[in-house]
Amino acid sequence: MKKTLLAATLVLGAAFLVITWTRLSPGGSAPTGEDRTLDRARIQSFWDAYRAATEARVAGDFPGAAGLYRRALELDPDHEESLYYLGNSLFELGLFEDAATLYRRLAELEPQSQRAFSQLGAVHSTLRPGARPAWEVARESYLQCVRINPEESGPFLRLGTLALERDRLEEAARHFDTAAGFRSPEGLFQAGLVRTFQGRWEEASREFVRVLDLAEQEARISGRGVLSEGDVRSGPAA
Repeated sequence: MKKTLLAATLVLGAAFLVITWTRLSPGGSAPTGEDRTLDRARIQSFWDAYRAATEARVAGDFPGAAGLYRRALELDPDHEESLYYLGNSLFELGLFEDAATLYRRLAELEPQSQRAFSQLGAVHSTLRPGARPAWEVARESYLQCVRINPEESGPFLRLGTLALERDRLEEAARHFDTAAGFRSPEGLFQAGLVRTFQGRWEEASREFVRVLDLAEQEARISGRGVLSEGDVRSGPAA
């Protein structure tokens, strides 16, 4: 027994010496003081670029933001926030294909990233000048959002809008009805609008009345300082 323990101790000791020698030898992986300094400088440079990019984006300077996010990604190519906000900046600049490439990259890094698929849907369905809509790609992107989280109204609203733009009224009504089930005033309103187009006046009027009822309920709730998904926007676009 003692011989076995002694042999095991010698083996472990030899392994420790080998590992230590490897780490400290010139070809080993242990970082030197200079390496650590370079790492700290790289991290600092990344955060400087990222913060400056965020400030530029918030200020509406999308060209400046794009350049700074690119700088941040040179230092950390897989940083998800930089990928997402660079994509958004390029989207604002009308560089739709470049934005889509970044959103796809984000989806590869994080397959459960609902925002990546939502933005892919937006890129492929926008009607802005220079865009090349790809309706089925957009539809599949929004459906992927639903697969990731089927309990939000947003993807159903977007799917309904896509169907409405393509004159698929039954499909649009189905998606808007689902959104309405989440107490979404927009879902209710759009469901009523589709039924108006279909000549189903009584059903449409019931949906519009529900929007007004929900608005009144939410106004009372919001008056107590509580917000919910059903909040109705104020202002001229309400």
